[in-house]
Amino acid sequence: MRVLVGAFGTRGDVQPMLALSRSLEARGHAVRLAVPPNSMALARDAGFEAIPVGLDYEDISRRAATGSIRELLTLIPLLREEVRTQIGALEQHTAGVDLVVGSSVFAVGAVFAEVLRKPYVYFAFCPQLLASSDHPSPAVPWHGMPHWANRATWAFNGWYWSRLLRTLMNEVRAERKLGPIGDVWSSLTGAHPILASDPVLAAAPADHPVPVAQPGAMFLADSGGLSPGLSSFLEAGPAPAYVGFGSMSDPSPRKTTERILEAVRRAGVRA
Repeated sequence: MRVLVGAFGTRGDVQPMLALSRSLEARGHAVRLAVPPNSMALARDAGFEAIPVGLDYEDISRRAATGSIRELLTLIPLLREEVRTQIGALEQHTAGVDLVVGSSVFAVGAVFAEVLRKPYVYFAFCPQLLASSDHPSPAVPWHGMPHWANRATWAFNGWYWSRLLRTLMNEVRAERKLGPIGDVWSSLTGAHPILASDPVLAAAPADHPVPVAQPGAMFLADSGGLSPGLSSFLEAGPAPAYVGFGSMSDPSPRKTTERILEAVRRAGVRA
């Protein structure tokens, strides 16, 4: 089987898809992998000659984390341009493809799949990408709200993304003799998304419109050794809890650090 994998986003979006791509190749499938240009070295280290496409999403993440309205407004035309960029860069690589796989901000994965009349599979790495009354939409930082409030954030999320990209997406679709879409977010995540997270830590929402498969998190094997300091720490006591942030930026790192240290003290664990 020939698989087109669109792994777009920050390292936390790209690295699990490298693990998936390795697994597909180990099972005898041929993988065509596309990643952001700044993730090319990561892909090469994993053994792939990837196709470089589009934006540096780590830079986008840093700019969005400032909370500046002016900065956020400058990102809108970049996101729209990314749709055309992905189409232009990858359409020539779709010949003979049997399956299209995407994650995060692979905006046109479903378009390719429909043109090819092949399946599209979207991987979400946290349940907050899937519509549910259990949690708010991704742009909302407040958790623990009542279910009706969570549903309201998803209604706004659908309106916002449709306002942002629906006209452009339907232009792209019309150029390929495809019918228009009404809801952009559902188009991005596909009809049957897969949730690649640990169900103990981040379970699939029970009220998602379609059942969500959850095979667990996807880890890329690392052949590098640990530093002497880290090895000594691990050997000096019980297994620690790990706290990490991936590519996220934080406007209040001191406050966040204090809250984490307090949580570690209350839990009575090493970290």
